[in-house]
Amino acid sequence: VRIDGQEPMHIGGLYGYCIDRSRMIDILATRVLELGGRVEHERTVEDPAELDADLVVAADGIGSRLRAAHAETFRPAVATGRNYYAWLGTPKVFEAFTFAFQRTDAGWIWAYGYPSSGSTSTFIVECSPSTWTGLGLDRMESEAGLRLVADLFADVLSGEPVLGPTAWQRFTEIRNATWRAGNLVLAGDAAHTTHFGIGSGTVLAVQDALALADALGGVSTKGAGLSTALAAYDRRRRAALESIQCVAQRSMGWFEDVDRHLAA
Repeated sequence: VRIDGQEPMHIGGLYGYCIDRSRMIDILATRVLELGGRVEHERTVEDPAELDADLVVAADGIGSRLRAAHAETFRPAVATGRNYYAWLGTPKVFEAFTFAFQRTDAGWIWAYGYPSSGSTSTFIVECSPSTWTGLGLDRMESEAGLRLVADLFADVLSGEPVLGPTAWQRFTEIRNATWRAGNLVLAGDAAHTTHFGIGSGTVLAVQDALALADALGGVSTKGAGLSTALAAYDRRRRAALESIQCVAQRSMGWFEDVDRHLAA
């Protein structure tokens, strides 16, 4: 944890492991091919019926088209956070997950830095709406915004730049009343989102896949067996995510009140 140029403080714990996202996708795609599957790119699926599949897993992200097409069944609940954030990168390779808070004349701005490959790191920058507008980030061109962020966090970044573009947005929390609509099930961000402050999005998506595979073990893909398996997946994973999303929501709430916390 780094606060406004003070000596960094280590609060313990282990970062874990990281892998470049494109490398992970390559590994998964290769395994699909090894198992006799087919990989298609740049194909939009609006309706699972067009796939003629026994089971369709919609892992198509926070803006899931398949979830939207069956919104009456999934009944998604959407809540939008107050702060603005930009998901950026940097050539600076962090050795550990780093929270960096920087004081400005417009208020506090902070960043979450963590390694994402051997040569780059993820660098998420967040601030309150008043700081966002006070710094002029709402009006700046992308390149100017990147330079400002790099200047503000120059010490943390060891002088390295940040990589954009700077697409500022507010966090969207997604919950669903059910993760299943017939033979269509949700996984990953299509089913649930957790604030990036706890850094668990990809892990939770993989755990969804493991839980679904476990529920389907030894089950026929047709008839009552499949229906029972999907119901079990929906029940167990949704229950597991309830507590995790509550933790993430509390984390988001803390960061939405950073100015008060750091003024104490």
